[in-house]
Parts: sequence; structure tokens; C-alpha cells
Amino acid sequence: MKNHESYQIIIMRPTGKKPVMTLRSFWAKVIVALAVGLLVSVLVVTVGLLNAKNAESEQNQVIEMLSGELKDLNILLTQKDEEIISLKKKLSMSITHKATPVPDLKPLPKLYPPTAEISDVSVENGRLLFKVVNIKSQSNEVSQGYVYAVFKKGQVYASYPSVTLDEGVPVEKTKGHQFTIKNFKPMSIKIPESIGQWETVTFYIFDLEEKLRLAMLFNKYQIQ
Repeated sequence: MKNHESYQIIIMRPTGKKPVMTLRSFWAKVIVALAVGLLVSVLVVTVGLLNAKNAESEQNQVIEMLSGELKDLNILLTQKDEEIISLKKKLSMSITHKATPVPDLKPLPKLYPPTAEISDVSVENGRLLFKVVNIKSQSNEVSQGYVYAVFKKGQVYASYPSVTLDEGVPVEKTKGHQFTIKNFKPMSIKIPESIGQWETVTFYIFDLEEKLRLAMLFNKYQIQ
């Protein structure tokens, strides 16, 4: 059986004179083992740091991608909301705000340029709700006049306020519901019981000089 040869490590001075330290084989092995262990530890830590950095980079890329998708989704939702709002406005104008030509009536009195209009017409608990809107509010002009609501069923008419009618047109032009508005005025009137299941309602507006400023008809099915 062979005996392992002993060896030693001699650390010399740069001058080559007396050695600084002499290490026997046992301590040399210990030092080598420690050096190898330290090197392995450094390699493990380095690899771990590289993996962590790569993982962080991938995570940042994923977050950036998701953030971009979220922004695109928000933009799409905003566009859809704008489209819905636009469609609602168009539908509202076509159903509740659009005036229908007045049919089956004798020629109206001369119609002068309007100073107000009717909007937001609805029915609730036997009452007709609507707004009288000043269409010249941007010029700071006040709109004044009298508004009538004339209900029709077949050839039968009933008005609010109750006034004399000539084929559905108010004869007493200053007996209507008086208004003075800068912007708009909500109104609520009781539907005359005498008319029953009415078919149409026509709004007439006369100014203080008894000039006809508006004649706007709504079919019942148009009113929400």
C-alpha cells in the first residue's frame, strides 16, 4: 500500500530571502478546499443574481404589455361610451324633440320666428311634463309668452288652459300658461279628463303681442 507523499507550500518574499510562511500538506488542502468553496459560493450567488435579474426583466415586460393592453381597452371603452351617448342624443331628438308638421288643421295664423321651444315631453300620473326652453339664451334675451297644450282624439279637441278653440287652434291668445324665462322652465299640466285616450298633443306659443311663435305636434307614441 502506497503512502501519500507529504508536500508543503512555501510562501516566499519578493526578495527571495527568508520565506514568509511554510504550510504543510494538511493546511494546504484546507486552504484549497476553502478557496474552492468560496469560488463555488460566488458562482452560485452570481447565477442567482442573473436569474433574478432575468426574471425581473421578464416581469417588467409582462407588466408593460398588460399596461398597454389596459390603455387600449380604456380607449376602446371611451369610444364606445361616446358612441352610446351620441346614439342616445340622436334617438332622443328623433323621438321626443323633433317637431311633426301639424296635420288636418285649417291654415295657421302667420308663424313668426320662434323665441322658445318645447323639450323633454313625458307623461306621468295623468299629467303632461315638459320644458319651455329659451332658444335665444346665448344672447341673454329673455323669452316671454303664453303656451297652450291642445290634445286631440279623432276630431275632438281639449286644451290646457281651457280656452276657445277654432279647429284646434287657440282663439284667445293671451289666456295660455304665461312664462318668462332666461334659460328654461319645467312645466306640469293636468291632461283634460274630457279627452280620454288622446292621440296627439300640439303645443302653441304666442308672444306678448299675440304673434304665433311655435306650433309643435307630438304623437302619443313619441312621448315616453
